[in-house]
Amino acid sequence: MGAKVADFGLSTSFNKTRITNTTTGTEYYMAPEFKSKRVISPKNDVYSLGIIIIEIMAGRIGYKIFSAMDDDPQELFIEQVITNWRGRINATTSPFPSAELDQVETCIKIAIKCVDLNRKNRPTVAEILAAMQKTEKRFLAEWRNHAEFHVDESLPIPTKSESRGGSGGEVVDIKEHPWRLHSLTISYQGLIDAFSFSYIDQYGEKQHVGPWGEQHSYHKTETIRFSPSEFVEEVSGAYGSHFENLLVTSLTFVTNVRTYGPFGNPNHQNVAAAPLKFMADEGSSIVAFHGRSGSHLFSIGVYMV
Repeated sequence: MGAKVADFGLSTSFNKTRITNTTTGTEYYMAPEFKSKRVISPKNDVYSLGIIIIEIMAGRIGYKIFSAMDDDPQELFIEQVITNWRGRINATTSPFPSAELDQVETCIKIAIKCVDLNRKNRPTVAEILAAMQKTEKRFLAEWRNHAEFHVDESLPIPTKSESRGGSGGEVVDIKEHPWRLHSLTISYQGLIDAFSFSYIDQYGEKQHVGPWGEQHSYHKTETIRFSPSEFVEEVSGAYGSHFENLLVTSLTFVTNVRTYGPFGNPNHQNVAAAPLKFMADEGSSIVAFHGRSGSHLFSIGVYMV
């Protein structure tokens, strides 16, 4: 059986450093301060993440090679990783080798910072995400500006589904072609009362949409923020009659990482409901939404890229 990271993300529930006498997980991935002194902090997971990224970038024994290198190994190791990936990228005849190598360099440099023996020198999760988003934006810019691609053809045209739900309210939609879903905010109290989201468009800019519906202080409100490597693969839920209007009553979001929800009224209490479901095509993901809204969310549909 291969080694696994146990309870990855657990230490992020602590906003201060703590001491524990309990050890759980694979020792290989544990931060040095945890192995020696059982110190728990958010930087524990950052260290584990760094090892995982190095293994992705340099193979299963990548971190062992890195940690065994003497005399300031960082620059030499980075160059070795980039050289290896340069060969792999060139072998695919990629039209954007410099942008892809930029992503490789960003990832391996972040990973090395994550495994710094001094936890105070490791980046925060927010800093890691910011660095990833910057390189994603540079990649999109090069893709858009490539001489062989017309600006309207440089990235895939999103596929727009039909919406599911009622015909009340007004049509609500996005303005820019989406590339990646960034976050969702759902307000609910027996129904989906309000829905908003943000996405990265095909120019690398963040677009905010909504809220669709009406938010009130007594509603439950939850926000989901997706990492750059997390993709929505399925949206499901239901819609039903409420005071002679068909409204969206519940929603669930499934990514390649986890399931969020259900939100709203998944058990259809006091509401006769019909199911709705959208699944991303193979090789694509759900990146934005459209629908109808007014006092509530009347219907919802998806965009896929």
